[in-house]
Amino acid sequence: DGRCVRTLKGHSFYVNSVAFSDFLGFSAGCYQARKAGLTNAALLQAIFRLPGQAASGKGQALASAAAWARANPPKATAAVAKVIAISAAAEAGTISQAECQSSVASIATEITKAGERAAGVAALAKGLEGARSLLDAGVLSAEQHADKCAALLRSAETGVAAQARAELPERLLPAAASAGSTTGGQIRRGGNGGVGDSKEGGAAPLNAPGHWDFFVSYTQRDPAAQTVARALFQKLREAGQTCWLDVEMGSKSEAAMREGVLNAKCFVAVVSDAYLTREFCLKELAWAKDNGKTIQPVVAADDKARIGELIGVGPPEAQFLRGIDFVDLHLSDKEYLDVGVKKICRNV
Repeated sequence: DGRCVRTLKGHSFYVNSVAFSDFLGFSAGCYQARKAGLTNAALLQAIFRLPGQAASGKGQALASAAAWARANPPKATAAVAKVIAISAAAEAGTISQAECQSSVASIATEITKAGERAAGVAALAKGLEGARSLLDAGVLSAEQHADKCAALLRSAETGVAAQARAELPERLLPAAASAGSTTGGQIRRGGNGGVGDSKEGGAAPLNAPGHWDFFVSYTQRDPAAQTVARALFQKLREAGQTCWLDVEMGSKSEAAMREGVLNAKCFVAVVSDAYLTREFCLKELAWAKDNGKTIQPVVAADDKARIGELIGVGPPEAQFLRGIDFVDLHLSDKEYLDVGVKKICRNV
């Protein structure tokens, strides 16, 4: 809206050089930053000029900074005051423009990282709440609950896990899980077994924790499939389930993919127009089938009537999917989406 445009005043050279979707992501971040009181132009400018980020990534960085500012008003106010002081020093000639830009960029990076850690802790807390609800409902034993919590903590970034251990209530963090594992340093098999499990004295897994409740397979060639996969990953995490998704993994090699499939309890295939024509999607599907994994195909709700067509473009060895009930996911309807996720969770 007008406030976003005013925030971006003077940045037309930047806006004209990016895709409209990226501009929207950046504008949304600016708007959230304004709502949080981060209106200092130098701070916004420093964040959107951070190297190595796409325009939409900078919008997300601003949103993370805004979320951090809302949760930490005194620190946010102090950071903005520091930026103003640095800018004033540069204008007075006390420090050079290069020193000013470097200092402000450092503050912006610090704020962005703090915001990202806070967002990570919030997401982890949802997953731990989901695991706790399964314990309270009697679905998980105390040992299974501690194992699941430990797996969630291991799958989080180090800084996020450490902050979560320091901030979250004890009811969400069993002592054994907080210490790291209930398995005496040994990573357990996740589901039907398979190769690639990391045991004490053996090779470390390519991606921690090395075993998963779900492996989510999709094609990056389809933006809609990417959206479904990311939404499903988030929902499964909130339900207390561990989940392998390539963009969340440190290692994305073929060996890491195979390890993820073989050490997952359930293989979820996000079937879209291109899915059954992509080499690695077909490899992942074959690994799951050949190793007796539970396979759960899903589609976006808009593709529900096209399931036969989507399967038909695949090779003969993929036609077995016709005999499996698909779950359709409606991302714009929360209740409908929750029902779909519950159906998927029944597989484990």
